[in-house]
Amino acid sequence: MKTPTVAAGLVRSVVDHVAQRGVDATALTKGLGLSAADLADQDARIPLALYKALVAASKRPARSR
Repeated sequence: MKTPTVAAGLVRSVVDHVAQRGVDATALTKGLGLSAADLADQDARIPLALYKALVAASKRPARSR
């Protein structure tokens, strides 16, 4: 069975959104094991589990990240 994925462009848009809200996007992505290179190509694939973790982390208050 293949691992479910999402487009890197979707992940990058979430990162950009939370960055506009004042979240340290670099710390957030590094904490999940993502790099700028992972998000450079909008058609690259990112594991769905990482996307879900990103969304969950972006919802937490800044002090608990």
